[in-house]
Amino acid sequence: MKQFLLLSTQKTRLKRIIIGKLLLKMVGRKALVDGVKTRIGDGTLFLWIDRAQAVSMAAINRKTKNVGVIGYVYTPKEFRGKGYATTLVKIVSKKILQNGFTYCSLFTDSANPTSNYIYRKIGYEPVAEFTTIIFK
Repeated sequence: MKQFLLLSTQKTRLKRIIIGKLLLKMVGRKALVDGVKTRIGDGTLFLWIDRAQAVSMAAINRKTKNVGVIGYVYTPKEFRGKGYATTLVKIVSKKILQNGFTYCSLFTDSANPTSNYIYRKIGYEPVAEFTTIIFK
């Protein structure tokens, strides 16, 4: 039976911002843009376009034998509340399952009630929580 999994984590947004800035610094703008174009071309990065403007994005970040993992779900503030991310995540989730994966999963910030509501509405269910522990 195919199903959706929702994995929960805290501070996901902060990690995305740090990773994005680090990537930009490490590889430079051109390489980052080229990488985005490549991911769009190979079907692992998806943009929702409305009136010739990208209003939301989502990506398939990892694949295992049975699981496709969605990430990089983002909608700029001025386009939020219009259902773009909900629709896009639903489409990408269906694509993963239609491509033969048994499960589709994603990580979300457990402190973000909006994204958690949206993911549950689509059909995701919480299955685990993760915490990052740093030893110094």
